[in-house]
Amino acid sequence: MGVQLFAVRLAPEGIGAYDIQPGIIETAMTAAVRDSYARRIAEGLTPLPRMGQPEDVARVAVALARGDFAFAVGQAVQADGGLLIRHY
Repeated sequence: MGVQLFAVRLAPEGIGAYDIQPGIIETAMTAAVRDSYARRIAEGLTPLPRMGQPEDVARVAVALARGDFAFAVGQAVQADGGLLIRHY
């Protein structure tokens, strides 16, 4: 992962590197398929039963930028409502 390379280079300087991976976020880009995603989410596509909002991703970015997770350097953070969780 590229974020790990950045982490190796930047962490000694006190700079965190993270990869924020958003899921289905309700924006102008997803407006055309909103109903399709809303139906699939209602059917259980994601454990969190709603589309993400830009603010959801922003909160992750702010927490990382603020240094709230400084010891978790080089990590990918999924802000996806659980989209990538395997369903058993």
